[in-house]
Amino acid sequence: MDYLFVPVTTSRINMESTLPFIISINKMITVNTQLRLKGIYPFWNKITNREKKELFDYYENAILGLGISIMQTGIPQSVRYDREQSIEGNDYLFLSTIFPPDKPLLKDSNLDLLVEEIIKTINL
Repeated sequence: MDYLFVPVTTSRINMESTLPFIISINKMITVNTQLRLKGIYPFWNKITNREKKELFDYYENAILGLGISIMQTGIPQSVRYDREQSIEGNDYLFLSTIFPPDKPLLKDSNLDLLVEEIIKTINL
């Protein structure tokens, strides 16, 4: 693995487990130059309009203070991701790791923007 992209949320419980993970991986990368892993990149996940900007700023400053870059593109919270997991299912695919997401579900998901940012980050 060359790069590690880590979803993070503003949930305190999530941050209490994710931050130590990010810190330890980043330390391994900087200490051990033999590793193939070139970088760790957190990105915001499950963003809602209810979350306060101060939380994002606080956590981003903490992550940046560790010398770790955070992705600019975030993924919003959406019920469309849950619909595919229902018993009835539906005709659209979004969560597949084999097939690209169907265009109607891609709208406003920011997934395309995140993929573009990842491509730019890893110089593909």
